[in-house]
Amino acid sequence: MTGRIDPPVVRPTDTELSIWAHTRPARAGGLVRTKAHIFKDCVDWEDFYRSPDSLNPDDWESKVLAGFRGEWFAHVLEGCERVLDIGCGFGFPSLYLARRGHEVTGVDPSSSEIRTAREIASRMVPRPRVSFVNVGERELPFPDDSFDGSALSTSLECALEPATMLEEMKRVLRPGSPVAIQEEDRSLQPESHPVWEKLRWAFFDEAVLLWYEVRVQDPYLDRRYMLRMDADGRAVQRMRHLASRVLDRKDGLPVVDFADAGISLESALSDVSDGRWSQAQGFDPRTLRRLLAGAGLGDIRFWLLPDGKRLAHSLERNGLLPAMPADARQVLRSVLESMQTTDLPVSCVVSCRTL
Repeated sequence: MTGRIDPPVVRPTDTELSIWAHTRPARAGGLVRTKAHIFKDCVDWEDFYRSPDSLNPDDWESKVLAGFRGEWFAHVLEGCERVLDIGCGFGFPSLYLARRGHEVTGVDPSSSEIRTAREIASRMVPRPRVSFVNVGERELPFPDDSFDGSALSTSLECALEPATMLEEMKRVLRPGSPVAIQEEDRSLQPESHPVWEKLRWAFFDEAVLLWYEVRVQDPYLDRRYMLRMDADGRAVQRMRHLASRVLDRKDGLPVVDFADAGISLESALSDVSDGRWSQAQGFDPRTLRRLLAGAGLGDIRFWLLPDGKRLAHSLERNGLLPAMPADARQVLRSVLESMQTTDLPVSCVVSCRTL
């Protein structure tokens, strides 16, 4: 296995030290995603293919159906004919925006995410006006002024060079184009968990992966490892019963906690055949503002999105939920249009505009 150890932003955990002692996973851009696996739980998620139900409070906070998060992107990008979704993953907000009439191009450096997004789009009726393109980390394969709006959903923190990403975005957008950006608000992470770790097994038809994540409160850092196991190794042979049970499940990611396999970390690591790791630097609102302003974006406005599920339960308690329109989106849009925004960095939900 090839690769090199990049200087960590923070001291490695004991688990990371064990990984590096046994193997040398290659550095990947952004958050590690597998290269060759369709995430079946996403493809089969019924919310992609059904209409929202205003009597179901959960639908009021579903980003795919009609949650404030999805509708916020549509609100900021209202009137844009051609929208670029940078870091689209398996299709949000691309598919939401396409169903609202936009012509959307979603781009992502992960080939597996793009394959998953294409599979979801192919099953949707009517077929949305959306295309998905696998791109590199630093260049977008589009001419100048190709789009009149852009969306980024937890994309900047996944980029090796977020400033370069924004420069490329500006190049392919027409002057004056609105941009909708939503990042995880790292300043809201619980202080009681300065270092958070998770070690899991991930099962696919053609591979078993050892999936390790570490999140650090300060300086808002994620590191993730996707370590592919030797199909003929002892660890995979011992987990055949576990793999079949997980792959037969109808919902949820195809993962289980590492401890459920009853295999020691050292034994598992000795069976790793290939691997990738990544390091993502998150943002708090102030650093996000500095990044956007430094990239020459203007009209930077911060939003505090309401909680749609809480709103729906409040309507339910007051006997008003049955009186709502069949598609709760109309109500969500009305709430968003009445919201005040601020130029103070109060959240990581931001709209801005190219100059």
